Amino acid sequence: MIKELGLKKFQSDANGIYILSKIQIENIAEDFLKILAPKSLKNILPTPMGQIIWKLKKNYKLDFIFSKDLDQTDDGRKIFGEYRNKPPKIFLDKSFKIVERTGWKFIIAHEIGHYILHSNIKNRENIIKDTRDNLLKVNHQANKNEFDWIEWQANKFASALLLPKKTFLFSIDKLIASDIGYGYPHDYLFVDGQPCNLKTYWDIIAVLRSTFDLSEKIIRFRLIDLGKLKDERLYKKNTQDVLYNLMVKLFK
Repeated sequence: MIKELGLKKFQSDANGIYILSKIQIENIAEDFLKILAPKSLKNILPTPMGQIIWKLKKNYKLDFIFSKDLDQTDDGRKIFGEYRNKPPKIFLDKSFKIVERTGWKFIIAHEIGHYILHSNIKNRENIIKDTRDNLLKVNHQANKNEFDWIEWQANKFASALLLPKKTFLFSIDKLIASDIGYGYPHDYLFVDGQPCNLKTYWDIIAVLRSTFDLSEKIIRFRLIDLGKLKDERLYKKNTQDVLYNLMVKLFK
């Protein structure tokens, strides 16, 4: 898969971690979808995680295990997901009942990000254990070490995988131009305390949730990250704080 995606062209540090920008990660996720779920880039529909899992198992020998209690880290933090490199396996903690919790898709997409981006890093245990703290790495400026960087990269990949930029932006623009957004003066979602703006915002969010089969928190996360949501109710908070708080609520 690394060869198919052409990742070797990217520079890496002494620990084998690719030095990637947000845009580069977006492009890698798009190339990944071209191989495993090309319809996601042409049609406005949910990313078919079941199909992707099946193809990764069948064609790339990547195993997925959803029935295990992943326990806790040595310092008592619950492990939600795990990537093991040799042999390649992805684990999702059994507490994430697929029909009950929407966060499972983000965790699986995050672990796939580790598989794609971090299979060659120098990790003594060849295991990446993801707790809630890891899933909250949304601000690249706050990354202090190599571990922070790989978690930030995996989160960016997960967002781009679940909500491909081209189709997601197209769907937003289409909704804003539709009867739902009739008379909307912006090319982005705007919300404040006014009832009319709140109604338009929640109407559009409801359609996006239904269209992409994801939670409102993941939708908001992606909207803010792409600069397509301005929430005046949060004007005193910076973007990275808002993204962080959304992920806290998703995985509380």
